[in-house]
Amino acid sequence: MNELAIKVVEFTPTEIKWNKEEVSGIIDEIVKKYQGLEFNEEDLSSAKTDRASLNKVAKGLSAKRIDIKKQYSTELTIFETSVKELENKVKDTSAAIDEQIKSFEQKEAEQKKAAILELNEYKVIQDYISFNEKWLNKSYKFDTIIEDIEQLSNQVEKDKNIIKMACVDKDFKADKYIDKLKQIELTTVLERINEDYDLLHKETTEEPIKEELIMTPKDEKVRDIVRHIKGTKTQLIKLKEYADKIGVEIYE
Repeated sequence: MNELAIKVVEFTPTEIKWNKEEVSGIIDEIVKKYQGLEFNEEDLSSAKTDRASLNKVAKGLSAKRIDIKKQYSTELTIFETSVKELENKVKDTSAAIDEQIKSFEQKEAEQKKAAILELNEYKVIQDYISFNEKWLNKSYKFDTIIEDIEQLSNQVEKDKNIIKMACVDKDFKADKYIDKLKQIELTTVLERINEDYDLLHKETTEEPIKEELIMTPKDEKVRDIVRHIKGTKTQLIKLKEYADKIGVEIYE
């Protein structure tokens, strides 16, 4: 496509000629008349009249300036409007093409992702990693993607071996902790192993509740109570042994 060039047949910025010297002289006379002039309280009415006259002059100058500017920029406005209409036509056409390009690129990305998901190297570790969206960039070559997956695979194997070694030290089965790598980071898995070990170790090392002997105060009277006790021979023997420990006499 050839480069487009706009050729303006006639365009000569014209100089705005006006009676600048005449107007400047009048304004200078007005300013000179009032420069340094001080009004008394008695001259308040006259001051207000003069102020109104000066504001009227300034307003007249402003109105003329705006009118000339409007006339001078009319042709430019027409030109801008025409060119912008053409710009929009080109942009609309470009946008339509851009939409098609994005559709094609999206389709290519989907096909590329499907191909990656079918790689055996990826299937082996897919549960342990997140899909890298950068792989779908056109600049990302397939050979580079395979290299990335191999590196990730090696890292997953290293993580698994670390978990296995940690479990060997704790006499744990590693499978359930390796499975946790699918949801959490290695450091968190190792923390979980240590927490489980500490919990189990605490449960197995707790001291059993000691059987406290009932000590009879020296000044407490001994009572002789007749009771019929019913139980197995083993139970009765245990009861007799316990009674002997706490100083209770059982006799027939």
